[in-house]
Amino acid sequence: MIIRTIRFRLMSTIVGSVLATWLATLAVAIYFSQQTLSTIVDRQLLQYMDLAENSMQLIFMDPEGESFFWERLSGDDSHLIRYVTDRAGRRGAPGLVTTNVWVDGYQIVSHQQGVSFPAPAGGFPRLVDHFFNYGSGWRVVYRFNDSLNIWLAVGMNVPAAANKDYASELFKPLIPLFVVLPVLLVMVWIGINRSLRPLRKLTRSVDALDVESLEPIKLDELPSELQSTVDSVNELLLRLRRALESEHRFTANAAHELQTPLASIKAEVQHHQRLVQSSDTGQMLSRIAKRVDRAADTVAQLLVLARVESNNIPSVSEPVSFDILLYDCVADLGTVALSKNLTVNVDQVAPVKVIGNRTWLQILLHNLVGNAFKFALSDSEIGVFLKVVNGCATLRIENSCASIPENLLPMLSERFVTVKGENQAGSGLGLSIVERITQLHGGRFSTEYLRSEQSFTVTLELPCE
Repeated sequence: MIIRTIRFRLMSTIVGSVLATWLATLAVAIYFSQQTLSTIVDRQLLQYMDLAENSMQLIFMDPEGESFFWERLSGDDSHLIRYVTDRAGRRGAPGLVTTNVWVDGYQIVSHQQGVSFPAPAGGFPRLVDHFFNYGSGWRVVYRFNDSLNIWLAVGMNVPAAANKDYASELFKPLIPLFVVLPVLLVMVWIGINRSLRPLRKLTRSVDALDVESLEPIKLDELPSELQSTVDSVNELLLRLRRALESEHRFTANAAHELQTPLASIKAEVQHHQRLVQSSDTGQMLSRIAKRVDRAADTVAQLLVLARVESNNIPSVSEPVSFDILLYDCVADLGTVALSKNLTVNVDQVAPVKVIGNRTWLQILLHNLVGNAFKFALSDSEIGVFLKVVNGCATLRIENSCASIPENLLPMLSERFVTVKGENQAGSGLGLSIVERITQLHGGRFSTEYLRSEQSFTVTLELPCE
C-alpha cells in the first residue's frame, strides 16, 4: 500500500493543473505564432511580388532590355521552361524565394534550383492576388499584370525561412511561457510549504505531549480547518487526563487501605509463630508470613509507583552525591547480603555528583541494589561500578542469578513481571519504578542477561552536575 503525504497530493494536483494549463497555453501560443508567421510571409511575398512586377515592367518596356533578358535564359526549344542565368551564363544559386513568369507561352524560373510552380488556372482571379500552398512548405502568390499581359508567381520556402529569418518571430511569444513555468513551480512549492506550516507545528505539539502531562494544545493563528481538529484533540486529552488521574487515585487509595490489614495479619502470624509447638504449623505460618511480606512489598511499591506516575515529584535540580547514596543503600540492605552470604564489591565506585531529587534517587538505588541482593545466587559476588562516562554518571550492577526465560527478557521492566518459580518475594514493580524515575531525571536505563554465565547486569546513566 502506497502512503501519499498531503504535500505529495497537493503538489501532484496543483503541479498537474499548472502543467496542463501551461501546455494548453503553449499550444495556443504556437498556433497564433504560426498565424503571425503566415501573415509575415504573405506580406513579404507581396513585397517580392512588387519587386518582380516592377522588374518585368522595366525589362519589357525597353526593347534592349527585353532582348538582353531573353539572351540570359537557358533551355532548349523542346522544353517550355527557361531559367535565368548570370552574365557568364551560369544559372542562379538556389534561394528561399523563387519567381515564375509566364510570357509568350514560356514559363521562366528565376534560377535553375528554383521550383517551377503550376501554371495559373483559368479560375484564378486577375484583379486580385491569389495565395495558395504548394508542395512541401511552399507559399505562393499569383498576380496578373494587365499592361504586360503576363502572369507572375512568387513563392517562398516557409520552413527554411522560419528556420532562419523568421525563427525569432515564431519563438518570441513563447519565451515568457518558458520563463514563467519554473517561476510558477517554485512559487507553488513555497506556497504549499507555507500552507502546511501550521500542520507541522501541530505535529510537533502532539509529539511533545507526555502521557503524564496531557496539557491542551495551544497554537496561535491556526487555519479554521485545523482549529476544529485541535479542539477535538484537546477534548480527548482532557478525558484521558481525567481517566489517568482517576486511575492513579484509585491505585494510591487501594494500596493505602491495604497497608493496615496486612500489617494486622503480619502481627497476628508472628504472634502465633511464638505460640505454636508443631513444626508443620510453624512451617505453614512461615509460608503465610512470606506471602504477607510479598503483599506488603507490593502495596508499598504500588504507592511509590502511583506517586511516580502521577508526576508528583519535587523539582529535580539539586546536586546529589550519588556515590554516598549508593554506599548508604548497600549498608541498609546489608542484612539481606549477609543472609545469603553475598560478597559485595564496591571498590570501583568513584565520587560522582548528579542533578536530581535525593529522595527519589534513594528509592531508585534501593530498588536496584535490593533486586540484585534478592535474586542473586547464594555465596556469589555482586559487582557495583560507578564512574563518569561522556558527562554522565554511569552505574552498573552485576550479579549472578537463576536462569531467566527468553520471552521474559524484553519485559523485565514492565509492571508485575516476575520470574516464575523463584523463592524470593518480589512484586514485579521494582524495575518499572527505576525506569520511570530514570526518565524523570533525563537518564537512560537498560538490562542485559548473559545466559552462558548466568549473569544479570543493569546499567543506569544520569546527567552529572
